[in-house]
Amino acid sequence: MDLNRVRPFTVSDASDPALETRMARDGYLYLPGLAPPQAVAAACAAVAGLLAHEGILQSGSAATDLVYRGGEPPSRDVLLALHKRLNPLAAFTELAEQPAILAVMRTLLGETARTHVRRICRVKYPHDPYDVVGPHQDFWYVKGAEDTYTCWLPLTATSAALGGLAILPGTHLDGTTAHSASDDSRFQGVGGIAPASEWAWSEMRAGDALVFHSLTVHGGLPNASTRVRISVDYRYQREGDAMEESHVRPHFE
Repeated sequence: MDLNRVRPFTVSDASDPALETRMARDGYLYLPGLAPPQAVAAACAAVAGLLAHEGILQSGSAATDLVYRGGEPPSRDVLLALHKRLNPLAAFTELAEQPAILAVMRTLLGETARTHVRRICRVKYPHDPYDVVGPHQDFWYVKGAEDTYTCWLPLTATSAALGGLAILPGTHLDGTTAHSASDDSRFQGVGGIAPASEWAWSEMRAGDALVFHSLTVHGGLPNASTRVRISVDYRYQREGDAMEESHVRPHFE
């Protein structure tokens, strides 16, 4: 995707009474600084410490600099082992319950908004196209209730080199879209759905948040830097709405 042609995210404020209207129109909210810096830094440090322990980061550099060691990306077995150690970390799980995030979810879903047990940390290594999550709808994977919202948070600042997440505004209004597998990614997606000029993307700081509907098409961008990119996905829906069975358990368990 040519980032010189995409539009920037529309900035929203968590205290804006028009959040529901904007979400209904665009299918996403960009909320700079939504998560408290200390909580985000604690989560980043916890994940970076695990990466350093696994030998994934460059020896001699500070873990929180997330400088990649180089060479081939770690195997999927390493990824699975990493997540089993990461899932119970308090700094990672408790970030999903920050009052500012929950307040936005209650605005969108009402007072019965609940957090999915399945909380996902995305660890994206440099120059690993097979692990790039291309354009897709979360509903394809999450199933359950369509009125499920994802809060995507980078734990470090993103940039054109580090990539991040791009959104295709308004696509939640088109309903569910068929997904298919491709040879160049381990994820299923919707393929070449729109030109770059219709997408939205901005550089983000640690703790900035993207909140979007499960039917909003979005996709990850390649990491072309020398550092590991870390982000988290937390999902929310109304208490009592349908939930796919796997989402009541931690990721990869």
